[in-house]
Amino acid sequence: MKSYMRKAIILFAISVPILFVIAMLVVSGSLNTWYYGFALDNNGMLYVGKASKIDVYDNGEFINTVYQTNSSGYSFTIKDEKLYIADWSKVEELDLSGNLIDTIDDNNSKEWRNFHKQRNEFSTGNAKYVATNILGFYKITEYDSNGKSKIVYQVPIIDFILTTAIYALPLSIIIVGIRGYVLWRRWKKKGKRKVEK
Repeated sequence: MKSYMRKAIILFAISVPILFVIAMLVVSGSLNTWYYGFALDNNGMLYVGKASKIDVYDNGEFINTVYQTNSSGYSFTIKDEKLYIADWSKVEELDLSGNLIDTIDDNNSKEWRNFHKQRNEFSTGNAKYVATNILGFYKITEYDSNGKSKIVYQVPIIDFILTTAIYALPLSIIIVGIRGYVLWRRWKKKGKRKVEK
């Protein structure tokens, strides 16, 4: 029992600081934990919707951030070389540099639902782009008209590891805590039996 408690304390002492650092990275925007879709403009620039922002990439290289938000669950698309971003009640129309052009009411979140349906697939004149997200490993693949494919974006490995840790470490603590409780109950029962004898 003492050996198990020692291991549990070590796990807790390691996990809490790691989770604190990860939380600070998420709050600062340095670590992305969720994706809200993607779109491309006519120049082939890739716009990737992340938890709190939309980042622009050119041939896999980060260019800039065109939109930042505190809203969770936004959806967006590009039409006629304009960026349309919907939350639950409105649609913002922006130019591709992120400058606001207009704000439109989104009755019953209709546009939000339309953009949300398109979040994993986007087509341009000669290519189709598909996003996949397997256990937090997000990537976007381009399929050209000849059927050839190439990855145009994937989550940075460090982001994937840290995002996995967000779920794995608390789960480990819960499992160790339950196991520790079970062992403690058994140890307590054994102690009572010895006293009774």
